[in-house]
Amino acid sequence: MKKKIHYLLIICIIITTNHLSYSQCSVTAKALYQGNAFTDTVEICSGSMTLLYADANCLDTNCGAVIMQNDFNNQSLGNGWSSTLANPVFNNPCQCPFVGGLPPISCNNGVPGQAGPDGAFAWVGTTVSNERTLISQSFDLTPYLNNNNNCKINFWMMYGITSDAGSCEDPDASNEGVHLQYSINNGASWTDFSGPNQKPIGNLSPTPPYTTTSPGTGGYWIPESTSYLQIQSSLYFWNKYSVTIPQNIKTANTSFRWAQLATSSTGYDAWGIDNVLIDCSYNDVLYNWSNGTNTNQNPISPTSSGWYYIDVYDNCTSNPTHAIDSIYVKIKDVPSSNGGIISTPMYACKGSNNVEVSVTPLQNALTYSWIYSGNGATINGNSNIVYVDFNDYTTSGVFTVFAENECGSSTPIISSTLNVSQSPQAAVITQIADTLYSNTSLNNQWFSTNFGIINGAVYQSYIPYNTGAYYVKIFQNGCWSNPSNIINYISSDINNPESDEYKLMLSPNPASEILTISYVLKETTTINIYLTDLSGKEILKISKGKQNSGKYNLELKTSEIAKGIYFVNFDSEKNTLIKKLIIN
Repeated sequence: MKKKIHYLLIICIIITTNHLSYSQCSVTAKALYQGNAFTDTVEICSGSMTLLYADANCLDTNCGAVIMQNDFNNQSLGNGWSSTLANPVFNNPCQCPFVGGLPPISCNNGVPGQAGPDGAFAWVGTTVSNERTLISQSFDLTPYLNNNNNCKINFWMMYGITSDAGSCEDPDASNEGVHLQYSINNGASWTDFSGPNQKPIGNLSPTPPYTTTSPGTGGYWIPESTSYLQIQSSLYFWNKYSVTIPQNIKTANTSFRWAQLATSSTGYDAWGIDNVLIDCSYNDVLYNWSNGTNTNQNPISPTSSGWYYIDVYDNCTSNPTHAIDSIYVKIKDVPSSNGGIISTPMYACKGSNNVEVSVTPLQNALTYSWIYSGNGATINGNSNIVYVDFNDYTTSGVFTVFAENECGSSTPIISSTLNVSQSPQAAVITQIADTLYSNTSLNNQWFSTNFGIINGAVYQSYIPYNTGAYYVKIFQNGCWSNPSNIINYISSDINNPESDEYKLMLSPNPASEILTISYVLKETTTINIYLTDLSGKEILKISKGKQNSGKYNLELKTSEIAKGIYFVNFDSEKNTLIKKLIIN
């Protein structure tokens, strides 16, 4: 993508150069960082290195011509080609459904497989012959003797990469690779292009887009012997090769071939080529990076973010053709601990779960690593907020946190000491008369099962206002005890809307010797009176049967009943009334 800032530079170049329309250069500025290729922008860690490189071509027909070009997209070798027992196919036969490793199943399973660099490609590997070749016609290269070293053979190639016999089986013996050869006697003899035989540097992926940062060179590329080595070798993935045609083979009868001179058997040692370009028009591209580098590859280790520009131009005429592109290098720092403060509770309790601990968000942080210096704490999460579980054996300690990203870790941030306390013992409560008592003198908090915490009820004793179930918890050093036992409390002045109708009264209350139960009936009804203890157990039952309207007094000898709190249940045909009785 060309940046807007380039336009002024491009306009200036157009004004000062007067090249013909068929003279042109193209360039894309790229960066290779941690095995990935980037255009437009690359983000790197401070202090690290990235490789900038230019993917450039300069075509100028004033300096030569395209000798032959074939991308095989017409599903054939095309004019100017022949083959010997290679039987090339063009329908994507290498069906290897794998990414980042060897396929678990055969490639001949009908699963759509590896795509080529540019549509169809010529694939070889199904014949039994020990010599499989793809041969170009003879060319007269003598017009290009003065073209120095600017005649090149450019092509893409891939060796098969599976261990199963079939259309993608791997060349794995040292003599099963592909030779790039030339002949200057109409094919009577063939010679490998001279070395050094360098593997390409770049793509190791079975899926496009494919990026080659340094094309392969030479005339023979020795296969790898094991699957482990193959998936790490650029020979077994689509990559570009670029070989210079030397001056001494620019004859009137020069031809070229891709030759495999040894194979295992039919369906073994497969390989393919694509985008073959035999060209004397691609001149030596000259490079001019904004930081002064004048080669294709530009390794940099910048200290600050910024733009890098590449100007490429041919070396063909006095008015060279230019192309310009740029890439932005963004420096990413390790996280900063500046301003980081850890927040914890004032206290933590043994046995507590989901205790929140946090640190203020830190710049450039992706994750946070937490450490607790004490024993018995489990930290859950890796963000700036975590939740901690404390077991029954947790000891006091400090929290330390590191913020991390792909560039490294921040300096540590340490909290204040977190005091971990033992939760207090649960209290035991009793009832004496209308008052509830805790056996613990300090730090009580009373609760109702219906209404929760009772504000202000923090003393050892508590007199409830309403009938209900009550308990107490002890709060000490930031920790709550477990709840005490529960007492079902009934007030001695039970508010019953029907009580006035019978004028039910207990006298005296508390009673020690004799209790008089008084009541008034306005109509005839059946009356039963029960005496129960706090647990609801029936102590005494008095059945009066049917009674006419009138006033009644019933005496009960309480001296024979154990001291304590009881309930008088007055049961009529219409309802039941309850009165609290204390016997002392």
